[in-house]
Amino acid sequence: MRGILASLLILLLTAGLVSGSVEVIEERGLNSLMSLDSEAGVLVAGGVSNGTGLGDFDAVIMRFSGGKLAWARAIGGRSRDLVSEVRLIGTNVAVSGLSASTGGGWMFELDDRGRLLWSRGYTAGMVYSFIPWKGGFLGVTSVGQYGVMMRLSSNGSVVASYKLSNDSVVPLVIRALPTGEIFVAGMAQGASSIDFWLARVLDNGTVLWERTYGGNGKDRLYDMEVDGKGITLVGYTLSKSLGASDADLLVVRTGLNGNPQWTRVLRGPGDNWGNSVSVLPDGSILVGGIDYTKNESGQMWFIQFSQDGSVEGWMTLGGGGVDWVRTVTALPNGTVLFAGGFSGRENGIGGLRSSYGLLGSFSGNLGELAKCMKAERPALQVLNPKLSVRTAGGGYFGSVRVVSREENVSVKAIAPQVLDLCRESGSKTSSTSSGTSTSSQSSSSSSPSSTLSSSSPTNPSNIPSSTAGSAKKSRWHICGPAAVIGLMIVPAVLGRRR
Repeated sequence: MRGILASLLILLLTAGLVSGSVEVIEERGLNSLMSLDSEAGVLVAGGVSNGTGLGDFDAVIMRFSGGKLAWARAIGGRSRDLVSEVRLIGTNVAVSGLSASTGGGWMFELDDRGRLLWSRGYTAGMVYSFIPWKGGFLGVTSVGQYGVMMRLSSNGSVVASYKLSNDSVVPLVIRALPTGEIFVAGMAQGASSIDFWLARVLDNGTVLWERTYGGNGKDRLYDMEVDGKGITLVGYTLSKSLGASDADLLVVRTGLNGNPQWTRVLRGPGDNWGNSVSVLPDGSILVGGIDYTKNESGQMWFIQFSQDGSVEGWMTLGGGGVDWVRTVTALPNGTVLFAGGFSGRENGIGGLRSSYGLLGSFSGNLGELAKCMKAERPALQVLNPKLSVRTAGGGYFGSVRVVSREENVSVKAIAPQVLDLCRESGSKTSSTSSGTSTSSQSSSSSSPSSTLSSSSPTNPSNIPSSTAGSAKKSRWHICGPAAVIGLMIVPAVLGRRR
């Protein structure tokens, strides 16, 4: 396993990357990678697994350094423990999520050797996202119908917590610019629909402004990226007023003041949506997610936009099972890292009752991945719809009582197997990690603007093309990030309500 992972990390973390790489990380049962972070030659990946032996589902954290796997750990209790986000904090790894074992929101931190430093539960919902802030953290969660921002100390204890709106909102992502501006994005529940929601906030709980974006149906946001020129929101729309035929990718680009710059809906014969977005060094915008054009099980999907909203390239990847991209992130040298899940029945390693973590990379050209997995370019219609925007002035909406508590969880070294999809042999190599377990306690209205077909010019030009047929409809689709309902790791059995 170390040889394969060393090869992967050499590709991922060097500027000379010239080809794609896709690795499948196998555990028993259902598995998925949910979040990545990388800095100074270190890569951390966080996900979930129900094959580690600790509980129902457990958090799984892997750290790679200098091109080698440093360690892999399962963390959790006897019930369902989920990961939403991982971040490198110096040499440590901080993680947020939801724990049925602790009965609410959850955060913990590991040192550079995989030892648990602290673990805290919160009397709130999932801690969806967090950022390091002034020696501690800012995290977003839900308390009842209200979206809440928590200010936390360095060991996760609650310093203060604030309502983010008087309306019913779910805050899914928090991001900050190097200059200190803080933005929170999620979903707002209106009288008749769900819309994208975006706010600019201060760390004292003051909301400077908030906006909602959407149509006459459900518009679900899954990710946000903030760069120096604007904000990109991605998810899907079911709004007929935006041109949706079913569930279709919705991308909204705004300025840093929240005013819309452009909106795109990508419509195909099947459902599709974006789970994650990243801005590349050249300013282009990459979205990763899932597409159901080919079959009812779904395939990984990448779409690249210019900053003015033009579609520069797109492709699907995958086999006969459920394959999806959960997160994408761009390194300063232009390398794109991505992670998600893989069933891959055509590759002989998966099925409806099992899925595996997926970790991959490419640099400069989506077509680099075509050698690793079956790639296609289905027909898509690009819509430039008229978006409904509601503006609110913001204000201070008051504090909310959230209590944190130290939580006992178990930490177990795990030894996943790795299948390199880019190797002709497709051989598997086992990890030499120990399997010992220890218990640790914490110490402190639209019109088409263009139609894209399989023969349309695109970049890259070497992606195999295909003619998209009618997609089969199924009740049981992978549920995007599904963090909203706290069940993001059962892709084979999750349903999405129309």
